[in-house]
Amino acid sequence: MRMQEKFYSEVLAAAPFLRDAVEKFLATLSPRMRELDEALAKDAQEDLRALAHRLKGTGGTHGYPVLSDLARLLEAAVKEHDLARAGALIADIKKLIPRLVPEPPPR
Repeated sequence: MRMQEKFYSEVLAAAPFLRDAVEKFLATLSPRMRELDEALAKDAQEDLRALAHRLKGTGGTHGYPVLSDLARLLEAAVKEHDLARAGALIADIKKLIPRLVPEPPPR
């Protein structure tokens, strides 16, 4: 993954009418990151696992497999009680979010 690389919604290539839904999803990511941070800080592993699981699904649904992949790794880290790895993955997701764009991939 290159530092400035953008990630386009794969869903919008086939369904451009879903742009509003994708934009709304992207707008939810900052609050979700706060929820993940809070769950990690409180050692609320079940909440953390559930949040990661939800992010894994919604990332894929909205056309961002790179986000789903990181969320899948986060969910696995929490299941393994590896909170250090979970924290690192949350940091990776935060770095990824500004690079997710609500556009179809270029042709």
